[in-house]
Amino acid sequence: MRFALLLFLGGLLPATLFAQQPSYPETPRAIQHDTYHGVTIADPYRWMEDMASEETLAWVEAQDALTRRYADATPRRAALEERALELRTYASYGIPSRRQHRYFWSFSPVDQQHSILHMQEGLDGPARVVFDPNTHPLFQSEDGSLSPSRTSISRDGRRLAFQVSKGQSRWSPLRIMEFADGRLHDEVLHGVRGGPAWVPDGSGFYYIRYPVPKPGEELTAQLVNARVYYHRVGTPQERDVLVYERPQNPTWSYGVRVTHDGQALLISATPGGSFSGMTEYYFYKDLREERSEVRELFAGVAASFAYEGNRGDRFWFRTDHEAPRARLIEVTLGRTAPAHWKPLIPESEEVLNSISMTKDYLIARYTKDARPLVKVFDQQGRFQYAPDLPNLGSVSGLGDVPEGNEVFYAMNILYDPGIIYQLDVATGERDVFRAPELSYDPNDFESKQVFFTSRDGTRVPMYLVHKKGLRPGGSHPVFMYAYGAYSWVAWPWFRPELVAWLEMGGVFALPNIRGGGEYGEEWHQDGIKLKKQNGIDDYIAAAEWLIDNGYTTPERMIANGGSASGALAASALMQRPDLFGAGVIDIPNLDLLRSHLFPGGANRVPEYGSSEDPEEFKALYAYSPYQNIRAGTCYPPMLVTVGSKDEVAVPVHGYKFVAAMQAHQPCDNPVLLNVVWGAGHSYGVTNGQRAETWSHVFGFLIRALDLGADDGAASSMGGSE
Repeated sequence: MRFALLLFLGGLLPATLFAQQPSYPETPRAIQHDTYHGVTIADPYRWMEDMASEETLAWVEAQDALTRRYADATPRRAALEERALELRTYASYGIPSRRQHRYFWSFSPVDQQHSILHMQEGLDGPARVVFDPNTHPLFQSEDGSLSPSRTSISRDGRRLAFQVSKGQSRWSPLRIMEFADGRLHDEVLHGVRGGPAWVPDGSGFYYIRYPVPKPGEELTAQLVNARVYYHRVGTPQERDVLVYERPQNPTWSYGVRVTHDGQALLISATPGGSFSGMTEYYFYKDLREERSEVRELFAGVAASFAYEGNRGDRFWFRTDHEAPRARLIEVTLGRTAPAHWKPLIPESEEVLNSISMTKDYLIARYTKDARPLVKVFDQQGRFQYAPDLPNLGSVSGLGDVPEGNEVFYAMNILYDPGIIYQLDVATGERDVFRAPELSYDPNDFESKQVFFTSRDGTRVPMYLVHKKGLRPGGSHPVFMYAYGAYSWVAWPWFRPELVAWLEMGGVFALPNIRGGGEYGEEWHQDGIKLKKQNGIDDYIAAAEWLIDNGYTTPERMIANGGSASGALAASALMQRPDLFGAGVIDIPNLDLLRSHLFPGGANRVPEYGSSEDPEEFKALYAYSPYQNIRAGTCYPPMLVTVGSKDEVAVPVHGYKFVAAMQAHQPCDNPVLLNVVWGAGHSYGVTNGQRAETWSHVFGFLIRALDLGADDGAASSMGGSE
């Protein structure tokens, strides 16, 4: 199939294909004004916030039909879809996890939609299938919209808890199955949004429950009033025990962990979202005493913490207290004030991202200049060695194995899911466990890291990925993605469909902008709330560097962002339309003055702020994409993709932004809405749907950037220099 992708850019595309703006569906405007702290702002598309109304649905369907006609007019779009599907449906394996003497791992065959869970007794025992959603009665549907989510294997290796998700809904029911005979337990749990955290003998688990919204309100109901419950397997949900709630803080979210030895339940609580794994509040319940109370740990300490393991009463927490790049401390319960902490692994130049515990060792994962680094310590905090790992991409696996000293891991990068290795932590020796079966050679591509200077002089790292041998000096199309939020460290993780982009001669760029966690909490804080513009400036500076250093031209520079970074890419397009040839904005929040009013909005306030606060309103109003469309300004072509059932970034953000852009765009550059029907916070429910969505993206870019319309463009997409 690769030849088809290389050929479709070799032919000349007719100039008339790009000659004029599409004829947009009619979009009504309403008289709606809101006053924020003395500032009156029009919101003529507020009516779209009734996402289930006939008027809204008719408009969305007409917009999506237009987008499909536009993309379908691209020669060989069908070949793009076929290649994207082939790239996604490779034969792959999941990283094994251990439950006592049993090992569990998944296998994804080429011809099946869902991964199949296998189990084997010991490292050398025969494997057998214990859960196959492809044949299980609970997941059979004509449209393929049913899939398992939140799968969790009990600590004793006897049971599986899983949600039956329809269209990726996060309000899916949870079921429990016995591995021995596949029997389903009768109880059905609703409102599960965290956990399960199993007790060691597998008799039950702790979980987070939210009030379930009424049918039809999934895209509008706020996530509030979370509670921690205990469920005993084999009993109805009505008999679950309420363990903890905090009605005075209804917007807080929680996480639950049962200690490795089962002696305690740990509850983490936060008023906002974060990918660092650390939270502002921790609570403890002694499970050795039936009626023990839930007590707060670290009360009055202004810092964040993450439980990383324990041996008896020795508890290990990662914290940023007096350590912005994090350190590991040892805490004895009942003596948790900072004066009683024992330093275990001190703060270093690298950012400490997580700790995994084996029988005798602690495995620490770090980030150094946005590159992964792994170090092994003994359980007294003494450094042992650093495993020999590639220094680009991301490390997955290395999970807790308190029963032994073997762990599994893989290094993956944009074009390679990576080989799964088994590491003997005691000796440092590794063996191959499984390798993926790909339809291309990852050695055809390469990645490297560069650094650029942002507007205020900050030094920012950036990954570049492309075909081997490609060099600056041309006008290569560059697909640039960044994130910059919630302390997440952005590595160029495996994205199989983008291999098609690399095969076509395109470049992928990933700047590690402020707001992420690449340099610890200071880097994160420098890109949130009143400082969110710093991340936008970093993104713009990255594009300028790529142009100044000859990788591309403004006409071939593509701004991309998704989820939390959808607003990032859109804001950069609003502020510097001259710098980009196109924008691809995925599953975004774009009306930032009202984002806090939708599902999950309360968790976004600590990151972005709220228009209800006067100073935060000023910052949001200055860059919120929906409010910063300037009439009379010619913006680049844009494709905004939304999931029609997205409960994280509800699709109305895309609807309102596209409507406003179409009304104000004075030139022929198209602004299109791409709807993934029935999908949640992703590009699709099934592999086929994801491939189709990606083919629309590629088809849009080929037309919008006029790729292949002349010999120069065809050459630039054809290979290296």
